[in-house]
Amino acid sequence: MSLRIAITGTGAIADLHATELKNIRGVDLCACCDISHKKARDFSLRHGIKTFYPNIEDMLTREKPDALIVAVPPHAQLKACRSAIQYKIHILCERPLTNNSRDAAKLSRLAHEAGIINLVSYETRGIPEVHKAANLVKSGRLGKIMHIEASYLQSWLSTQTQGNWKTSESLLWRMTQKFGGHGVIDDLGLTLLDCVSFIAGDISKIEACKRSFRKDVPGNRLGDTQLDASDSAVIMAEMKGGALGSFHLSRWATGEVNSLRLRVYGDKGGLSLKIKDGEPSLRICTGPDRQNGLWSEVDCPQGPNIWRSFINAIRKNDNTLEPNFSNAYNMHKLLTSIKKELN
Repeated sequence: MSLRIAITGTGAIADLHATELKNIRGVDLCACCDISHKKARDFSLRHGIKTFYPNIEDMLTREKPDALIVAVPPHAQLKACRSAIQYKIHILCERPLTNNSRDAAKLSRLAHEAGIINLVSYETRGIPEVHKAANLVKSGRLGKIMHIEASYLQSWLSTQTQGNWKTSESLLWRMTQKFGGHGVIDDLGLTLLDCVSFIAGDISKIEACKRSFRKDVPGNRLGDTQLDASDSAVIMAEMKGGALGSFHLSRWATGEVNSLRLRVYGDKGGLSLKIKDGEPSLRICTGPDRQNGLWSEVDCPQGPNIWRSFINAIRKNDNTLEPNFSNAYNMHKLLTSIKKELN
């Protein structure tokens, strides 16, 4: 029997979710929802979805889907997730889960009590090279981890690689604290920190410096939107194993469309992960090659992406799938202390 999947939110990221889900046998995209009637209608036509709604409650009560894809901005995700939890509907939610640790804790608790499969779309978790890197570290190939260097860089404030931020709703909300929280820290930062901790181990302490640079618009605002969310940040970290880390985040990185890099250095070897515009690669330097600084490409077997993992977990009733709401809460909690300092 097909799994019935509904989607709330119809922006660019929702298009990606719909496209990937349609490639999975036994999945029926039964409905979509957006407060904009036109956007909901256009999305349903693009993806062959029979029914669309302007209200999530109506969609969930009438369609009774098995799972919900939450692809709305973070300030609206709390309501959407709580509605799904109320009806015991499994959830795949875009990141960040919420704009604060309080709401993340609430959703983590409610999802656990409801017994539903809950997954946060930290996109790196579905990449084979990321899992291979984590296995290399856990197996001891790098020895004791000493230093970590990472970055997540985009350039849509200095270019139009993802559209014109002055006219793009999907970019503009990210630039105001009202909807985008702490900007690049909540957006790119949570994804990078999740990737670092998954591969190199838990982070015990972080400090940060952030900037919201003035834009070339009068009063640094567009209409009612104050452009006050951070654009660039540097995070310094201490790992529970004793290693140090430095992480860079920016939307001003001209030449980088969408680029995540991670280097992990141990006393017996190092690894270098790069995910540039969706194309991953992994290299390692270990054994005799350390003496000459020679790096080798690592073959990475393919595995299920986040969508297939989500669907498989529902079919098997497997509540161990990660990163779940609890993992997301831990990331938000880690950021809580620096957010207080940055306010």
